[in-house]
Amino acid sequence: MPVDFPASDRVYAFFRRWRDRGLVAEFDDRLRDRVRESAGRDREPGLRRREEGERPARGTSSWTPSGCC
Repeated sequence: MPVDFPASDRVYAFFRRWRDRGLVAEFDDRLRDRVRESAGRDREPGLRRREEGERPARGTSSWTPSGCC
């Protein structure tokens, strides 16, 4: 840990509190949305394709790992 950070148990206590209140997931969602928008993509992955009724090309997958763009 950087020298100017509090002790690791204090940092983890903050993380636990944020995680338990759902803030970590909220931060992740907001960051992902901003990155996707700045890349000119929809905020929600695959939403447009599903709404338009298009199917993915044969041999491709629309699956992405959790937390990924």
